[in-house]
Amino acid sequence: MMLVLGLVLIGCGPEKPKASAPVARPKVIATTSILADVVKSLGGSQVEVETLMPAGVDPHLYKPTAGDASKISEAKLVLSHGLELEGRMGDILGNLPATTKSLVVGDTLPKERLRPIPGQANKYDPHVWLDVSLWMLIIDPIVASLSEVVPEGKTTFELNAKNLKADLTRLHGVVQKQIEQIPAANRVLVTAHDSFGYFGRAYGLEVKAIQGVSTAAEAGVQRMQELSQFLTDRKVPAIFTESSIPPANIKALKEATSAKGWTVREAGPLFSDSLGDEKSGAATYFDMMVANATAISLALR
Repeated sequence: MMLVLGLVLIGCGPEKPKASAPVARPKVIATTSILADVVKSLGGSQVEVETLMPAGVDPHLYKPTAGDASKISEAKLVLSHGLELEGRMGDILGNLPATTKSLVVGDTLPKERLRPIPGQANKYDPHVWLDVSLWMLIIDPIVASLSEVVPEGKTTFELNAKNLKADLTRLHGVVQKQIEQIPAANRVLVTAHDSFGYFGRAYGLEVKAIQGVSTAAEAGVQRMQELSQFLTDRKVPAIFTESSIPPANIKALKEATSAKGWTVREAGPLFSDSLGDEKSGAATYFDMMVANATAISLALR
């Protein structure tokens, strides 16, 4: 009887509390890996950040998928670059659900600091992140948008913003010091497409490119001839491939320059429109900018 009574008492004991399901964090979407890295730094553990374009993808040519539309429909906030960087995503970004807030970071920047595209009225170069001092200006607008969709995280976002601004101020100085090590006559940066205009303006480099601001532009024979002659006349030591663009045009430019009697090295790849993967040494914005500055500095000395 004692054994039976014990079993009954055990059976009537208090139930173990069930483990509560983890609370889902608000989802935030960023179109590119570069923008997502900033949002992750600001949002911390308060939000779940997803990137539409994987590392290494050219945003100028990226075509949205059905999966992108599904991700966006579940997001509280969608952040994009604007300035026509995501040229083929116009429809999907322009028709967001009513429950989804949108921030186009390019629209928050002062127009007087944007680079106009020659021959195109009211068109601006979208590669603003390659000037660290300009890219920092998107921080406060992002914090305001995050605070609107996650009000309880505002204090965290503001603290993260303060820390990020300090990091990027230091980064700006690191990049500047790397470029200052290049002899003045060699401060010429030639790349696959015209993505480093802001970088050149901020850090004191003359910038040339085979293609225009968008990789959708064609690389003409005349442009190749002009650049190969420029490289020969200026005795430029190196030209640079880019991680998100096939290297064929840079290789062709190298051959055209060699035919004119000047041997130019092929350097890079530089990270222009996307972060690198985890093994690249450029998987964060900070690391990407340091990697670019170091590669450029070493190749042009």
